[in-house]
Amino acid sequence: MRRNRSRFLVVGLALAMCGLAAPALADDVGGDDTGAPGGSRQQPAAKAPAAAPAAAQAAESDCTWFPDLRCGRHGRFEGFEMPISQPFLFEDPFITTGIYPYYIYHEFPGDSALGGGNVHAVAVQARIAITDRLAFIATKDGYAWENPGSPLLDDQTGWFNLAGGLKYAIIQRPEDNFILSTSLKIEIPTGSSAIFEGDSGGVNFLPSVSAAWGWKGLHLIGDVGGQAGTDSDLFGSQFFFHAYADYSVHKHFQPFIQFSGQQYIGSGAGERPVKLTNGAVLDMATVRGALGLDSFEGVDLHNLGNDGVGGNFISIFAVGAHIPINKHFTWSASYELPITGRDDIHDQRMTTSLRMEF
Repeated sequence: MRRNRSRFLVVGLALAMCGLAAPALADDVGGDDTGAPGGSRQQPAAKAPAAAPAAAQAAESDCTWFPDLRCGRHGRFEGFEMPISQPFLFEDPFITTGIYPYYIYHEFPGDSALGGGNVHAVAVQARIAITDRLAFIATKDGYAWENPGSPLLDDQTGWFNLAGGLKYAIIQRPEDNFILSTSLKIEIPTGSSAIFEGDSGGVNFLPSVSAAWGWKGLHLIGDVGGQAGTDSDLFGSQFFFHAYADYSVHKHFQPFIQFSGQQYIGSGAGERPVKLTNGAVLDMATVRGALGLDSFEGVDLHNLGNDGVGGNFISIFAVGAHIPINKHFTWSASYELPITGRDDIHDQRMTTSLRMEF
């Protein structure tokens, strides 16, 4: 009997211990520090799903203005690079934020008014996405070292005019790799007359429409636009176009080709001043007539406002490659030369640029 009582006592104590342990186990699962089940430790798990919509709303709000800087939006579609040939005229359709330094080495034809020679130029473009469809663009600036081959002309240095404006994406379809944008740039005559810039009370307007489309490794970009100034004596008018294609051979190598054309519609008066080595200053029309030269223009570097250029057409072919480092940085280089009977002041050119987008 004593042994049976002892057994019953042991079983009873074991059952009692299990009953006392139950609150502690409940506390480990979800109770608070007092051991009460369903306490404060369960509440964060219940509230976590409700916090997600608030975070999503905050992120969407941050992307309303300057999205590239606030929420990591990248306006350039995957695989697309920026054309670098004729950068003062050719504006691609992407709404981006970035800085784009350039170096240009340009040679003049021996039979041009400059008698051969060359120009070295450095410039920095900038773009800021105001929204996912609207961007401010600063596309022309920089400094040039011009070294004409003619004995009548001295070497000169000076600043280019400033040009900037707005770009708006009319159609954006990332799922189809297609975008269509329009832009309006205004060039103001802030440059140095020594390099055939400035010298005008008017401004130059450059409206254009550009589009891009891609399929697998192929990327096509093109634009059409025009150029006309309020001071028609010093600014000529023209229509221009660019057709560009590249292919992603490797993630770090994209060769490209580009065709550019400029059709001059209206001429200036040839009144832009030209400083000679003897100190005399003559207008461009007088210099051209004295040298017996045909009418010519400044292709994409300058709008010389020369007389007699209406109806002229010049086409430029470019070939080069992009070296993408990552989606934010790409180094590019190109070589270009005229492929029509006219070359005006364009013999050949080498351009290199670094794309830094955020």
